[in-house]
Amino acid sequence: MTQHEQLAGYQNDLDYLTDVLELITLQMEQAVAQFRAVRGDHNREGFLGLFLNDEDINRTLTQLKTVERPPATPQSIRHLRQNIILKTRATARKLPPQALAESLGLGQQESDLVLYLLAGETDPRFNRVWAFLQDDVQRRYLTPGLVAHLSDLPQSNHTAVNIRAMLSAEAPLLEHKVISMGEPNRPLLERPLKLDDRIVDFLLGRDTVDRELSGLLEVLPYPQPRVRPPLPEALHSVIRHLKSSQPMPPLHLTGEPGQDHELWLARKRGQNLLRLRTAELARNPDWREKLIYLRREQLLRGSLLSVPTAEQLSGEQQSSLLQTISDNLVLQTENPGAFPAISSAVEIALPSATPGIRELAWQQHLPDYWVAHQYDGMIRDLALTYRLTPARIADVSQRLGNSLRLDPTMGALDLKAMCKAAAAETMSSGAQRMKCGQTWEQLVLPSASKKLLEELILRASYQQQVLQNWGMEQLFDQQPGLSALFVGPSGTGKTLAAGVIARSLGLELFRIDLATVVSKYIGETEKNLQRIFDNATRADVVLFFDEADALFGKRSEVKDAHDRYANIETSYLLQKIEAHTGVCILASNLAQNIDEAFMRRIQVVVDFPLPGPKERETIWRQLLTTSAPTRENLDLPFLGHQFELTGANIKSILLLAGCYAAGEQQPIGMDHLVQAIAREYSKLGKPLTKTLFGPYYSRLRQ
Repeated sequence: MTQHEQLAGYQNDLDYLTDVLELITLQMEQAVAQFRAVRGDHNREGFLGLFLNDEDINRTLTQLKTVERPPATPQSIRHLRQNIILKTRATARKLPPQALAESLGLGQQESDLVLYLLAGETDPRFNRVWAFLQDDVQRRYLTPGLVAHLSDLPQSNHTAVNIRAMLSAEAPLLEHKVISMGEPNRPLLERPLKLDDRIVDFLLGRDTVDRELSGLLEVLPYPQPRVRPPLPEALHSVIRHLKSSQPMPPLHLTGEPGQDHELWLARKRGQNLLRLRTAELARNPDWREKLIYLRREQLLRGSLLSVPTAEQLSGEQQSSLLQTISDNLVLQTENPGAFPAISSAVEIALPSATPGIRELAWQQHLPDYWVAHQYDGMIRDLALTYRLTPARIADVSQRLGNSLRLDPTMGALDLKAMCKAAAAETMSSGAQRMKCGQTWEQLVLPSASKKLLEELILRASYQQQVLQNWGMEQLFDQQPGLSALFVGPSGTGKTLAAGVIARSLGLELFRIDLATVVSKYIGETEKNLQRIFDNATRADVVLFFDEADALFGKRSEVKDAHDRYANIETSYLLQKIEAHTGVCILASNLAQNIDEAFMRRIQVVVDFPLPGPKERETIWRQLLTTSAPTRENLDLPFLGHQFELTGANIKSILLLAGCYAAGEQQPIGMDHLVQAIAREYSKLGKPLTKTLFGPYYSRLRQ
């Protein structure tokens, strides 16, 4: 073989593996010869079938050789080993054993052991040799003792002491679960060794995810961000000062999730990205062991590990995660400083996606042919109206593309409905989604109140543009929110108006369920509201606090610890309302019940008075425009003038009157309406007088 041929690198992993197995075969042949010399020729006729005879092992060794060679000698072994070394050095890329050793910190002895175990995994005939060398047909596996006594291992001088050190719990082979040892009750040198299946796959060039991490991990090779996210200077600094080959210290990114910062970071560093399914790990009973496999997978792939919503992990899990995975780790939470366990990571606050970023994301992901047939400025409207992250914009665009295959006539209104649904997906318990089918025509209010509602919609529509694009954001210490207070008796249309506002803005309306928010346990109310406000900011929905007095009532004089914590809750809520950048509507029956400090933070206060006679007649006419059958002689002016009812009362009356009429299989008439009004008045504790009911008094049911 010429020098040129010796220096020619391996063309593929299989050629290298073939040479390695050939070398191991020669080494085994020499080991067998030495074993026979020590054993001598003893008569074993009484033990036939319980051991491998010489003919069996000779035949096995001959079959293992890929080319015909003379019997193994120390010179032939050294010659083949030298060829492997030279060809490996001449190979431009790293071969799998080299990559494994570099990734997991294996020395030459550990690498040799791994290759011996790999031989048994790729060809079971090697296991017959292990059994022969141990003089036991049942022991078809490699043991530490056998390794210690094998001769001519590549560049090694194994002893029992070396083997024990190599197989200690802190050594890489066991720390990263490269191998496992069975039968723990046996002495260490007699325990069977097994190469982990993931390591076998890695050495054979199979790009598989560890089965131990099934369902826990998403692999993103060479990730591409959906759109360039808004980047703080700290992330730019990471790229500038750390080379791709240098380990990156753990980062803790805080802020709105789903902006692809971890994808951008991995792309810039030239790394693959592993994204953990955090909730699955958090509830896995074997999470400690899974962290070890997770670290090993990260090292094998040279990847960046992303842990979204790291707050789902317990404090113990967060601490163990940082101890096990000390670099190339990106933790993501919404709130800074809330999790002491991850305080050792470098915290970086992420800016929210601006309308400009959202507009770029829509342009990138929406089908061009479809956009061309929509109205001008649609994409800009989407970017201003729906505060979706680039990731959610990509998901909504893909959903639209799939829907267009089934219905090519879908238009901008359908896309906006998808945006509303996507924005509302993040809302958690404690908030109830409400229908927003109401229109301005259904809203019966004085003109002054309607004008204030129109002003609220105007501010909600353009406040972000004025603050960010027109530079007025610098006038405020923090970005101002938009809160409104609806004041008036029950049933006067406050909930209806909230629905009209949300529909006009193209947003979902969520009513805050006070029963699940207010807690008797100290600090729990604040936690519940923190979660609701954070989700509302991310989802960009309208929050509606009905009967807000319970949460935003006046602070009381402190007489005991309960009063002190109640006042703390109120102060906390005032801060959250002021900091919330979305629309927040509060409804109260009495304005004087609301804390004065909160009233100073309200931008719009709308009065909802009891309807007068004309307004009540209008409500009667509007609510009777359904498909319910009615008689022509309904005296609506009389009903509006005589009975002081709210819109909610009138709806209840119409439902009961409809049931009366349906029971008689008749259209709704004045008799049914008068009888239902009488029931409503009785429920409200009002007297039923002849003066009030006039000519219809005699029709009341007794």
